[in-house]
Amino acid sequence: MDTLVRRYRGKLAAVQFGNEAFSSYWYAGTATEFTASANAFYEAVNVLESAGEAKAARLALVDSVRQVMENGLALLGIETVDEM
Repeated sequence: MDTLVRRYRGKLAAVQFGNEAFSSYWYAGTATEFTASANAFYEAVNVLESAGEAKAARLALVDSVRQVMENGLALLGIETVDEM
């Protein structure tokens, strides 16, 4: 996951500071890449069956990914739901 953070650090900073130079295509492409990377992590690491501090850290990471994805969708004008 450290690789994921390093890979998107610059992109996330650009979004955080509202860089107007990026188009909705850039946001959508970055969100797709990020989601694929996060999904690969989730498939490789058994988050729910982890123990102790590892489980707490992994759950916090998954929640952070959820927030990033929600923010990315908001930038694209897409509303999210809390439950399905």
